[in-house]
Amino acid sequence: MADTKDRFSNLKRILDALVQASAATGAQLAGPFGAPATFVLEFASALDNMETEERLKVLEEVQRASEAELAELSQETRIALEALTELQRYAQAGQEGQRDILTELRRHDAAMSRRLDRMEAQLQSIPAQIVNGLAREAPRVETTSQTINFQQNRLNEGYHQQVIQVCLAEEQKLTERRREWQGLAARGYLNQGDAQFEAEEYQDAETSFRGALRWAREAGEEELVPLCLHDLGASVGLQRRYDEAIRILTEGLKRWRKEQPKQLREALVLNCAAIYTNRGIDRYKVGRYSDAIADYTEAIKLDPNYALAYYNRGLAFFHLGQYHEAIADNTKATQLAPNDAATYYNRGNAYFALGQYHEAIADYTQAVQRDPYFAWAYHNRGDVHACLGHPREAIADWSQAIELGPNDPLSYSNRGHALAAFRCREAKEAAIHDLEEALRLGLPEPLKTRDQDFLAKLKGEANP
Repeated sequence: MADTKDRFSNLKRILDALVQASAATGAQLAGPFGAPATFVLEFASALDNMETEERLKVLEEVQRASEAELAELSQETRIALEALTELQRYAQAGQEGQRDILTELRRHDAAMSRRLDRMEAQLQSIPAQIVNGLAREAPRVETTSQTINFQQNRLNEGYHQQVIQVCLAEEQKLTERRREWQGLAARGYLNQGDAQFEAEEYQDAETSFRGALRWAREAGEEELVPLCLHDLGASVGLQRRYDEAIRILTEGLKRWRKEQPKQLREALVLNCAAIYTNRGIDRYKVGRYSDAIADYTEAIKLDPNYALAYYNRGLAFFHLGQYHEAIADNTKATQLAPNDAATYYNRGNAYFALGQYHEAIADYTQAVQRDPYFAWAYHNRGDVHACLGHPREAIADWSQAIELGPNDPLSYSNRGHALAAFRCREAKEAAIHDLEEALRLGLPEPLKTRDQDFLAKLKGEANP
């Protein structure tokens, strides 16, 4: 019984200590078997109400559980202590290893510094050694080199001369072959350009002729240069780049030599004259008659027998009202080209403008004899007959002009006015028809208003 009381007193003491610790810390303590701290109070109260035997059983059970938990806690505490001890041992070993590594690094660093110092001292001494050695050996080396060079020059002097002669000979051969091939290339480009020119591919022909000119100059074939310039100028001129074409052809004339074929110079002259004439025609078309005359004059200076230049200059003079100059140029053109109907027609217009009607009729007649389909020559000759008071001849010429050019309103208008002068009814009706046709085809002002009024008058007379 005393042992039981002692065990009970111990358990009671433990429980009282747990209760006091719980009250002092305010923590939620765990009771036996993981029960909360409130269970401890309830358990103590329950023990007071139990019988002695029952109380002893319960307390024994609690003691066994507590001892088991204490044993488990002791085991965990021992494991934790062993782990802590191992960590401390590792930490101490790490510190010792770190100290060893630092010591080794310092030792290597000191050794490396000593080695670098030795290398630097050696490097600093090398230039001085080299300089001293070169200074000692320089006189001997120079003397030896001079001796060797002198002997070698004496031995190889003849050989070098032979090599130079061979090289010069080979270079001359290569130059001659190169010039030969360049000449062939120039002629090839010329032939190609001629074919393109004939096909009216003037831009491609220009490219080919420029290639021919370049290779002819490279080959030194001066006789080809004027020919290249001639063809190049012709292709450029037909592209209406007249200034450039004139410059090219003028250069060709300067490069021509007396020993070269005269036909080439004639071709250059004629081509340059043609370029001046073509530029004059373009200027004439836009009303720049004085500039056109200047171009035609340059063409005539180059070729005094150039009929086309005289013909066109006569036209320009006519439009400026210089009828005598126009007659002179067209007269020269008829001498150079007697079968050209247009030249007679132009001179007839100048005579007509001066009131020299018979000379005008003679030239228009010459024109239609050379060109029976020249409708405007018939028309103008009819106008001159009308001025001379020859209505029947005038009507015949205008009728021929209408037959050749049925869309000419002026011939219908003139014939209508001439027919209206006759008193017969048929003539009046024919006049009305001609005037209506002229208005339908489109007369320019003021002729349109004039014919409209005259037609109204004729219709009023026909239907009083």
